[in-house]
Amino acid sequence: MPGRELYGRYHRLFDEFVRSVEPGADWQAALRVHIERFEADADALDPGSARMLREDLCAQLEHEALHSARPLTSEILFAAVKQLELGG
Repeated sequence: MPGRELYGRYHRLFDEFVRSVEPGADWQAALRVHIERFEADADALDPGSARMLREDLCAQLEHEALHSARPLTSEILFAAVKQLELGG
């Protein structure tokens, strides 16, 4: 799956995920599963495409976290960015 398609897929996945998490829920394990799937898909790309995909997705998620009115959304998205950055 090309990088742009993966970007769209994971952007939608994280968007749906943060919308589905209720306050007080234990969302960390589910987030790790999504990150692991991303890592497996990114590993199938050439290194340059994987790096660009990771950077673009992190930039978008960070932007959304900074502009979210919902603190839980920001917390989850910042956690996703941190894990994605560490994986790269």
